[in-house]
Amino acid sequence: MKPVDLEYIRRYIAALPEVARPHQDRMKGRDGAIKLVVGEAGTFVLTLRDGLLAVAEGDGPADVTISMPPEDFVKLTNGTLNVLSAAAFGRIKFQGDMGLLMGLRAAFER
Repeated sequence: MKPVDLEYIRRYIAALPEVARPHQDRMKGRDGAIKLVVGEAGTFVLTLRDGLLAVAEGDGPADVTISMPPEDFVKLTNGTLNVLSAAAFGRIKFQGDMGLLMGLRAAFER
C-alpha cells in the first residue's frame, strides 16, 4: 500500500480559509470551532466567525470534533470515499454539534 502524503493533508487543511472565501456571505452568522483529528497528519482547529474561516494547527476547544485516519481524509478529498458511508462504517467519527457541520455543508452546496 502506498504511504499517505501527510504534507498533502496539512496543505489541504491550511488552504481551507481561501477555499471558503467565496462562500463567506453564505456563512455569515455561523460561528463555531471544528476540531479535525487526522491521525499522524495532526490535529487542526477550524474557527468560523461571522463567515470567516481560520485554521490553526494543534489541539483546542471545539464545538464539534471530526476524527479519521489520514488515508480516509485523502479518499474524502479526492472523491473516492463518501462521508455518509464512511461515518456509517465508523471510518469517520463525529462528536459534538452536528448542526454546525450541516450548516457549513449547506453553505458550500448552494
